[in-house]
Amino acid sequence: MVYFSDPASIENGLSVSKVRSSLGILGAELFKAKGYEVDAVSPVPETARTAAIACAKRLGATYAEDVIRKNRFYNKQRQFIQCSEQDRGCSLAQDPEKKDMHMSTKYLFDVWRAKERMLIVEDSIVRGNTLVGLLSEFIKRFPKTKEIHLLSTFPPVVSPCPNGIDMQTKGEFFIPYIICEQGIEATEQYALNKIREKINDSAGIVKSITYIPVNEYANIKGFKLENLCMGCCTGKYPNCTEEDLRKIGEQRNREKKHA
Repeated sequence: MVYFSDPASIENGLSVSKVRSSLGILGAELFKAKGYEVDAVSPVPETARTAAIACAKRLGATYAEDVIRKNRFYNKQRQFIQCSEQDRGCSLAQDPEKKDMHMSTKYLFDVWRAKERMLIVEDSIVRGNTLVGLLSEFIKRFPKTKEIHLLSTFPPVVSPCPNGIDMQTKGEFFIPYIICEQGIEATEQYALNKIREKINDSAGIVKSITYIPVNEYANIKGFKLENLCMGCCTGKYPNCTEEDLRKIGEQRNREKKHA
């Protein structure tokens, strides 16, 4: 619902667009509770647009379209489900001036030139490849930026999905399962430190990261958490054991070696 669905569609009786808007509003409230303010809000990728619009409105900030744009006519796979690190890297255009239209990711930095404090809204953070590439390039090009904040409208993803979406094995996720078990604050601090380290953000330009907690996500969708499969965030599945995950991981690793 947060990334693959058409915003005009209905899932389980729920409007995808309304759910995404509600997640954006909730994200804005969680962000405000931390005491920060921003000048502009921008979605990454375009599936975060609905949430970002609602978030910007709630924060009283400018909605900036667009930080990053994906070419929907080439390589329609999201980076997080591609087989290898090489494949995922090839899908990211590290040079915003590049004219190769086959690249699925394009950076549009003009809207940021006058913005001192920016909130980037992600639909989810799985491996973090796209986000790290974006932040690295932006800080390099605009070193005078004062603050960048991050908001994920989906809880931390820590475990594979055995029910149809190939998200590989536990060791490949941006947030380790053991960290997530320590609570949302510890998870956010771990993610912030990891991002800063990966992009060499010694100045601390990236100020915060906010995740929607898993129980709050379930409430937005109108379900009790125990009645909603959130195995990718909790590691607990209605139809899969730890042994099943181990076997799935071994199979996927074998497939990658022969890809």
